[in-house]
Amino acid sequence: MDEGPKLLSRFTWLPLLVAVLLFTGLGGLVSWQWYVLQASDRLESEQDFELTVDDIAQRIADRMRAHEVLLRGMAGLFADSSEVSRQVWQQAASQLQQSYPDIQALGWAHYLPKQQLQAFLEGERQSTGAALQLFPPGIRDDYLIVTYLAPPDALSLSVPGFDILSEPLRRQAVEQARDSGAAVLSGPLHLQQQSAPAAPSGVLLFIPVYRPHAPLGSLGERRAALLGVVYGAFRTEELLAGLLGKRSALFQLQLADSGASDAPLLSAQVVGQHPPLLQQIRELELYGRHWRLAVSSTPQYEQTLGNSSRSFGLWGGLLAAALLALLAGGYLYLRDRAQASRQLLSERLNEREERFRLVVEASPNAVVLVDAQGLIVMVNRQTEQMFGYPRAQLLNQPVEMLLPQALRPNHVGMRQGFQKAPEPRRMGGNRELFGQHREGQLIPLEVGLSPLRSGMDVLVQAVIIDISARKAAEERFRLVVEASPNAIVLVDSQGLIVMVNQQTEQMFGYPREQLLNQPVEMLLPESLRAAHVGMRQGFQKAPEPRRMGGSRELFGRHREGQLIPLEVGLSPLRSGDDVLVQAVIIDISARKEAEQRLREQAEQLALANRYKTEFLANMSHELRTPLNSILILSDQLKQNSTGNLTGKQVQHADIVHKAGSDLLQLINDVLDLAKVEAGRVQLSLEPLNVREMLQELDASMRPQAELKGLRLLRRVADDVPQMILSDRVRLHQILRNLLSNALKFTDQGEVELQVSIESSGLEPTVTCLCLVVRDTGIGIAAEQHERIFQAFQQLDGSTSRRYGGTGLGLAITRQLIEALGGDIQLQSQAGQGSEFTVRLPVEVLSEPALAALRVAAEQLALPSVNDAPGPRQLQGQHVLLVDDDVRNIYALMALLDELGLRVTAARDGVEALACYQQARFALILMDMAMPNMDGYTATRLLKQEYGCVIPIIALTAHAMKGDREKCLAAGADDYLAKPVARQELLNLLYRWLDRPRGGDHAAAK
Repeated sequence: MDEGPKLLSRFTWLPLLVAVLLFTGLGGLVSWQWYVLQASDRLESEQDFELTVDDIAQRIADRMRAHEVLLRGMAGLFADSSEVSRQVWQQAASQLQQSYPDIQALGWAHYLPKQQLQAFLEGERQSTGAALQLFPPGIRDDYLIVTYLAPPDALSLSVPGFDILSEPLRRQAVEQARDSGAAVLSGPLHLQQQSAPAAPSGVLLFIPVYRPHAPLGSLGERRAALLGVVYGAFRTEELLAGLLGKRSALFQLQLADSGASDAPLLSAQVVGQHPPLLQQIRELELYGRHWRLAVSSTPQYEQTLGNSSRSFGLWGGLLAAALLALLAGGYLYLRDRAQASRQLLSERLNEREERFRLVVEASPNAVVLVDAQGLIVMVNRQTEQMFGYPRAQLLNQPVEMLLPQALRPNHVGMRQGFQKAPEPRRMGGNRELFGQHREGQLIPLEVGLSPLRSGMDVLVQAVIIDISARKAAEERFRLVVEASPNAIVLVDSQGLIVMVNQQTEQMFGYPREQLLNQPVEMLLPESLRAAHVGMRQGFQKAPEPRRMGGSRELFGRHREGQLIPLEVGLSPLRSGDDVLVQAVIIDISARKEAEQRLREQAEQLALANRYKTEFLANMSHELRTPLNSILILSDQLKQNSTGNLTGKQVQHADIVHKAGSDLLQLINDVLDLAKVEAGRVQLSLEPLNVREMLQELDASMRPQAELKGLRLLRRVADDVPQMILSDRVRLHQILRNLLSNALKFTDQGEVELQVSIESSGLEPTVTCLCLVVRDTGIGIAAEQHERIFQAFQQLDGSTSRRYGGTGLGLAITRQLIEALGGDIQLQSQAGQGSEFTVRLPVEVLSEPALAALRVAAEQLALPSVNDAPGPRQLQGQHVLLVDDDVRNIYALMALLDELGLRVTAARDGVEALACYQQARFALILMDMAMPNMDGYTATRLLKQEYGCVIPIIALTAHAMKGDREKCLAAGADDYLAKPVARQELLNLLYRWLDRPRGGDHAAAK
């Protein structure tokens, strides 16, 4: 509430009017008296200043006349003779300058017409021994040349040899002096020759000197008799510097030549920020010039006028008048203000009481105000509703009427104790407190007490909260805790257990009575209890929900001593000013047992997988070993190179070879499936010529198509790049499987392979090679589309019997496509053919990339098949064949003999080492699985101990992942899996037998 308007409304007009009238009368009287004195002082000051200015003007005139007398004295040297020596001139000039230091320079200038110039200059050179330089140079009608100059340091003011008539201002003054015969002043000019415009301003006083005894009556006679001039140079500032003496700071002087308004003789300096109080101007006529002298007062001079004392008197009188007016008005004002303040204080008290009453009435809680005798002096509407009494029955009654009968006697003493030490406090938080309704039922309460001072008395304000709803909520919370399937423990800030549920009793084996008000550490192992105290205190400082026991093991302790694996969730619960911690405890014993069972099962599965891998490796070796001899011998019989077999026998050999090849394909499919399912497919990315690979594939598949009378079509889009980066073997295997299936299940019509390039739908920057295999075969029903991609699955049993196969081809194909990052899609209906679409992400190789790959390939220094020797170059080469299987030795020796090679056989590694030392060999074919000493050991010894440098080709029936790397790590130069194909063996022989013949053990040694 704004108090200003009330005070102003009570401020009467009388104090202000009395103060204004009193100040106006006294102030007017003081101001009139000051004005009279000030006018008298100003008139006196102006008269004194005018006399001072007259004195300054007279001093200037007197000083110039004294200078004229001095110059005329110097001119008197030439009265008897026109020739005066330089020594006489300097001596006279120095004596005069000691008496008149304000003369800057004294000079003698000789006048001569132009006809006498050269003679004069020559005479000066002879008399002084130095040439006199004319300045400024040039030919003029007459000259007035400075000849003598004193003092010698006055060269800055004039220069010997200077022609005074060459400068207009000087010439004007000289001619005026010559014609009048009197002293003449020049106009303002810069005294320094060849100086900047900022050079000091000054004047020259010229005295004409005529030839002795020459007539001077007329103007013409004076002009004809001119001998020269004596002149004095004066700087204006130095000329006037000594005029004022100690009073120089009291006045500002400005001197100007009326005939030269643009060149003041002396400029006034600005002193202070205000215009001068006094100023006088005097006109001076001096030696043919009209000077204007302006004199102004300075702040220092104005301070001496005595105005400040008059001002102090004025302000002192006005201040005294103001104080007297304020005293009179203030007395009247304070009297009225005291009356207004008493009235305002009364209104404030009434307003505060009304606001307090409104606040109490608006409180959501019951409020009771009690005096020092314990009588109720105020209640609000909530008090009436809470206790059931009307307000009239509560006022002026003892506050104990709101308590149960049993508590009333004790409450009187407690109330009196509060009156002795009245401080705010809260009651009912830690222990139960009850009030009593008018009807007799008890009400659970929380009470906040606050002292209120009213004069000398102390009132007590009790804010009463009905916590019946809170009690009901706590009961509901207790029921929820009891119904929880997990153990729940509630801990206070001191670490004491304040609540547990039935599950806690069952989990830890303690009855509830033994847990309440006990440290929570009793539920932990003894080794963890000390550390847990610090952790609990840390949680109290930063209470945030957290979970424990998930990343590392956490244990509780049963009453009987056994440890219980636990997970604990902690949550802070605020209860008034206290922070409780709710711990939800989960017994994870069953989970731990399940995890242990899963670990054991995983170990068993890993062991079974290892057994399966070892079984497949052993079975691969055992199956490939006899197949090696079967395929080699049947291929030789089929070739019938000697021509001693009948056609039927050749046909039988061909059937045997095809059956062995089918069996080998089955073994390879099983191994491929095992690798794919185990995720151990290794990709070998290399530059791949797409069109060459398609031609090779066409050449291998076309005989099968022609045998069935089918058309095999191949369409390659123009935008398909020449070279890509991919796995040649896997891509060839994918296309071979798809084309083989298409040819197998197509009896008439055609099989078509389409190759194109398209961008990936998810990543437009990725290039995909799109392969489409379309046939006109039996087709596949829609419900069978997913089934045929599963291992060992065909359309039905009749399909297997009619067309053969194991059902592994498409399963392996899809796994290989996914390993290459691609996908396969099928579109087919029963009886209408099939269309398989494969999309593989590839990297298109540019010409720079191909060049880099060619360089890398050349650096490997591996011979290529194209550069290998022909069959004639194999003739007579000596090969060491090491194998423990007689059948393999027989079959391989027969093939090598057919190629014209000489073969020595060894049954194990020991025999191989002995043979190597006894003969020279061009190449060693080493079986890796042999008794006594296996091929790995023999190869390692040959390379490391015997220094073998001839190529060693590893022969092994092991075709599982890592077998090739294992052979190469032992020292083998190349690897060939059994059963050995004729063409693969030929390629290896052509490749490695192109090495120098000297690469045997003898050469190595």
